[in-house]
Amino acid sequence: MAHFAFGYTVPAWKNSRFGIAYNYGSGDDDPTDGDHETFDNLYPLNHAFYGYMDFFALQNLTNLELNYKVGVGRNGTLKVAYHDFHLVEEDTDAWYNAGAGVFRAAPLTNVDSEAGQEVDVTYKFSLLDGRLGILAGYSHFDPGDRITDTGSPGESANYFFLQGKINF
Repeated sequence: MAHFAFGYTVPAWKNSRFGIAYNYGSGDDDPTDGDHETFDNLYPLNHAFYGYMDFFALQNLTNLELNYKVGVGRNGTLKVAYHDFHLVEEDTDAWYNAGAGVFRAAPLTNVDSEAGQEVDVTYKFSLLDGRLGILAGYSHFDPGDRITDTGSPGESANYFFLQGKINF
């Protein structure tokens, strides 16, 4: 597996930060040879790297992320992230979800590697001198050709969430 991330902060724009990240988790090119070559993501922290919708684990995956983060108000942060997902071994290995379960089995036929794209928009802010934190978000997923190649209609998905955190 590999993870690379780079960013640039622009102080003149409310400390805006532009970033790019690339994640790679190997896949198995021959499931019949007795060698397990898929990267095992033992303790996944999927939201931070592969989108809030949890459609992916870092197994048989490449993920290119472009993101932008800016301070909003005194205690808030707005972040927008775009993810482009492809499977490494599209014909011979599965698509794994955030729980490391098989989301789509390998079809062993000629299919596209493009799993889809996800956009995440999150707003994080703190209250009461940092003792209370709130995270609100929206995510949208557009399926790639991999979905339609394996027999699904390929419909988009949307996800809204609200999360709270209390520090003692």
